[in-house]
Amino acid sequence: MNASAPAPTQRAFLFDMDGTIVDNMAFHTTSWLAFFERHGHALDADAFFRDTAGRQGHEIIAKYLGEDADHVTLLAEKEVVYRELYGPHLATVAGFDRLIASARQHGVGLVVGTAAPNENIAFTLDGLDLRHRFDAIVGAADVERGKPHPDVFLKGAQLAGALPQDCIVFEDAPLGVEAARRAGMRVVVLTTTLPAEAFAAFDNIIAIVPDFSALDVDALFASVAPAPAPHHQSSPTKNTMTTDIQEQAAAPDENKIIAERRVKLAALREQGVAFPNDFRPEHKAADLHAQYGGKTREELEENPVHVVLAGRMMLKREAGKKAAFATLQDASGPKADGRIQIYATLDLTGEAAMAALHHYDLGDILGVQGTLFKTKTDELTIKVTELRLITKSLRPLPDKFHGLADQETKYRQRYVDLIMNEETRRTFKARTAAISSIRRFMEKNEFMEVETPMLHTIPGGAAAKPFITHHNALDMQMFLRIAPELYLKRLVVGGFDRVFEINRNFRNEGVSIRHNPEFTMMEFYAAYTDYKWLMDFTEAVIRQAAIDAHGTATLTYGGRELDLAKPFHRLTIVEAINKYAPGYTPEQLNDADFIKEELKKFGVKPFATAGLGALQLALFEETAEAQLWEPTYIIDYPVEVSPLARASDTVAGITERFELFMVGREIANGFSELNDAEDQSARFLAQVAAKDAGDEEAMFYDADYIRALEYGMPPAGGCGIGIDRLMMIITDSPNIRDVLLFPHLRREE
Repeated sequence: MNASAPAPTQRAFLFDMDGTIVDNMAFHTTSWLAFFERHGHALDADAFFRDTAGRQGHEIIAKYLGEDADHVTLLAEKEVVYRELYGPHLATVAGFDRLIASARQHGVGLVVGTAAPNENIAFTLDGLDLRHRFDAIVGAADVERGKPHPDVFLKGAQLAGALPQDCIVFEDAPLGVEAARRAGMRVVVLTTTLPAEAFAAFDNIIAIVPDFSALDVDALFASVAPAPAPHHQSSPTKNTMTTDIQEQAAAPDENKIIAERRVKLAALREQGVAFPNDFRPEHKAADLHAQYGGKTREELEENPVHVVLAGRMMLKREAGKKAAFATLQDASGPKADGRIQIYATLDLTGEAAMAALHHYDLGDILGVQGTLFKTKTDELTIKVTELRLITKSLRPLPDKFHGLADQETKYRQRYVDLIMNEETRRTFKARTAAISSIRRFMEKNEFMEVETPMLHTIPGGAAAKPFITHHNALDMQMFLRIAPELYLKRLVVGGFDRVFEINRNFRNEGVSIRHNPEFTMMEFYAAYTDYKWLMDFTEAVIRQAAIDAHGTATLTYGGRELDLAKPFHRLTIVEAINKYAPGYTPEQLNDADFIKEELKKFGVKPFATAGLGALQLALFEETAEAQLWEPTYIIDYPVEVSPLARASDTVAGITERFELFMVGREIANGFSELNDAEDQSARFLAQVAAKDAGDEEAMFYDADYIRALEYGMPPAGGCGIGIDRLMMIITDSPNIRDVLLFPHLRREE
């Protein structure tokens, strides 16, 4: 990928659970039949499965026992039978672990889309310790309708940040294949439950297989099925139903609306200044609710509160010509939920203002003056005495669905997303709060904030592929920085003992739900410390940021608790493999040839120059990394993959380095700094050799940095924290694009 190439779209795999991830449908069917037999219904097994596979439990109970049946109690009764039957046989379908490991390596999003209730999801995924392997899980409790409606797959794609055409669904049942067809998605069918003939009528199937063993990620995405009918189109041969999104009336002609609003704007220009800049709001909606929301109607009448406020009109409800209600929105308050109702009347607001309000459109920005009161329903409202149009909106806001159902549109038109989505506003308020917290924490601990160059003559400080540019005046090649590390350590050489930078880095790598080519880190360096001190300090920084942004260090991510208040775990690479992938012997983990062969199972081909340490790290990444849910420091990295870290004084071949993982992903990287100029020079030369051998991410030789070290750098520790990934965790966001105001996307056509 080069600097000018458009970013690839996010791709995702969506897995049905029962009958797909696990071969359990026979047990489900048996338990259903036993359940219905108890309630006086003798059913044919094959017919029952074909009619119900993929449907939610309450739908099945309603079909056979009636709409008035107590489906909660009855479903719980049935599930007890199922778990007793299937519990001893719980296992994934062959090849599943290999496929999702390969998908993760390719940057493919992984989502479960199932009709199962939360109890069954927990029984299956937690029983197999799989939950953490997925980016999102969508079950019966998350959508109103089960399959064949496409809701579960559309929601899954949304959470993965992928368009339907960039998703592949794995299913075992015709109802699930139909749901994928309505979602506009391709399908891989597993014949764990039904023979291939059962799927002959579908046009969106790209493969029919007995299990996952023979599947290849790139080949699957390259496969082309007959164009699946989009979910908003009906098929003449199938009883196609639409989602809630498509059940809305067709969106009005946007061009017509814009033309009408331009006519209104032209009239405003004739009347005078169309876009005035003399209105100064004095109040915010959320502040008014906080301060006066608890007052009674009588209290507000006895002590009138005059307010001056501006906001975007989101709702309007006219009560004839003499009165109208509207709702104004701003982004005030810690929850970004600033909204307040206004009430305009002919006698108080004036005839001219009322006539103008009639022509105002949703999205217009209004300025109001008035007094606070409460309606009969106790809603805090501004009784308007002065009403002005501040900004005319030419484009119509999307309604609840149109324009916001498409995740890519939300990322591409973030300004619209911020207007329409309170949760988005809240996410970015939390991000700002967390970064402010980090700054305060660093300053409190005597760190000096600095700025270092973003244009580098040599890309250094990390193993990554840079973006390349050219400086015309100097006629020289330059690189967007991949890390500020070497410049920050030059400052430590210069005598600034504690420095930090919240910086933008650029790496010319893949785009996924966890990677953006431009990202934010906080790097800090402290003289006279080591990696053990760094681990304690980094833990404290992150914990405080979570508290200040979220209100507590106990978070929830993807429906699972993550407690940052507890001490973080510490494991070596080998200890982590032994804990999360038991079965390897010490001899095997110290056998380079064995590990190379083992890595082939995961589709990994290490560089020929890779030593034992690098191979162990690669095996850790494939077997254990994704399972590190609780905050865990992986320590003592091998020298060959840590060219800037201080070597251990007691154990040959390793460095005083750590990486921090939580929810299965890397959050921070730090180490005792290498301050031996001659050792650093030799490490750079080894990196040059690796680059010559084909490693594009290996480092360059930085002669000036070596010169700086030759002047003498005190012993020090340094760490980099991935701010974007940390924000994903703090805000419970499944996609890195959710925490970037303007993420990189492929070029808009």
